Amino acid sequence: MTEPVLAAHHCTGCGELHGGESRTSPEVEIARIQAERDVRVAELQRGEFQKTELEAETEIAVAEIDAAAAVEEATVKADVLEDILTPPEPEPEPVVVVSDESEPAEEPPGDEPPEIDAAPVTKAKSNPWW
Repeated sequence: MTEPVLAAHHCTGCGELHGGESRTSPEVEIARIQAERDVRVAELQRGEFQKTELEAETEIAVAEIDAAAAVEEATVKADVLEDILTPPEPEPEPVVVVSDESEPAEEPPGDEPPEIDAAPVTKAKSNPWW
């Protein structure tokens, strides 16, 4: 705000022309001009750093792509870790059947159990503490 400028008028006491100048000193006027300048510079700087709609949409699209890439990367890591930690199933070994006609397959089953020599086992003198 500026100080009101007094209109020039004739003094009834002395008849001289008085008024027409501002009541503010030059230092105050300079400070007011500098303050207005500082406010305008701040407004311009704020406008420079405000994002436009296109920049905001671009940042959103980049964030979505980054999020999708992070999910894909996590999925691949999980699959790789699962493959590493899960041992592979052993491959079945092929069974080779060899038939040798010269050897008897097995003894024919008998009704009697085989004879066992039932000799009593005697212990030698041993230390009872052991």
